Amino acid sequence: MNDSDIVIPNGAHIAQVRKSCGLTQAQLAKATGYSIRLIGKTEQGKGVRYSSLVAIADTLRRNGAESVCASQLCSDPETIARQFVEAYRWHEQNMISEVRHLISDDLQVFIAGDQTRIPFAGNYSGPEGLQQFLDRFFGLLERPDKNALTLKYYTNANEVVAYGTEFGRIKGSDTSELTWLSLLFRIEGGLVVRFEDYFDTAPAQARVEAFREKINAWDEEE
Repeated sequence: MNDSDIVIPNGAHIAQVRKSCGLTQAQLAKATGYSIRLIGKTEQGKGVRYSSLVAIADTLRRNGAESVCASQLCSDPETIARQFVEAYRWHEQNMISEVRHLISDDLQVFIAGDQTRIPFAGNYSGPEGLQQFLDRFFGLLERPDKNALTLKYYTNANEVVAYGTEFGRIKGSDTSELTWLSLLFRIEGGLVVRFEDYFDTAPAQARVEAFREKINAWDEEE
């Protein structure tokens, strides 16, 4: 993101963080060197330069919001999708706390695959449903290299598609597999309202079934 890029701020989140820091709009404006009008504009979700959000984030950090950064104050669809993916990359099963402010209470989640063959496939609702999916996913799989997730982003209005590959393996296995995946995000009002996860389901199903057969064989031997 370049400082001169025009971005759409997540106004409600900016106002929330400002208030948690005990600042009025006037105080935030004075501390950043901007006008009250510009602060009001960001909190109304109107387009501003990314450099403005950098300055606002710096000021909020100095006033107690230690973890806030400029990208977290954006609500343009691609930025939100990237934040979601980066939370998954680094925090995995615990990602929701990092992006809860970007997830709709009415979030709908679809994970491709045959539910009888892939335990985490299916439909989920709300942040709680997303957590249920993550628990099932990381209960079965692990990602040995968090940097191995490589995606390209394509945006059309309020929808973002992230397409690429990552390495993963079934827990207990020594072999990591390269899997392609395509992630669809639908963003409304600065929030993710729908998330769809498509991946190379046939090989994934085969790997799960092979692993189950191995476990069953071990059980029979005992």
